[in-house]
Amino acid sequence: MIKVHHKRIPSKELKEICMDIYREMYRKANPKASFDKLIQKGVNNTPNWFLKYYLDPVIQQNIIDKHCKRNRLDTRQAYIINREIHIGCAPSANPATTYEKWVPK
Repeated sequence: MIKVHHKRIPSKELKEICMDIYREMYRKANPKASFDKLIQKGVNNTPNWFLKYYLDPVIQQNIIDKHCKRNRLDTRQAYIINREIHIGCAPSANPATTYEKWVPK
């Protein structure tokens, strides 16, 4: 579990931490992708676009924990990051959902 460090992080910085986590996740996903390029292309406006990518859930959690620790987030902030990543646009943690046929064109 993440240690409490009692350092207040502004929400703008929390957003940037989330972006860094997404960047690392998509670099390690199958297939690999540049998160920034996906956003620039507007892919994020397509429903369920993140289902085209797979990343093992253990690896996903390790990435989140690493970034939370690196940024010395307290337990509450780490929870916010965790929740945002998992209900946001993280790559699928289920390989069965990554098939192209499930993603609308």
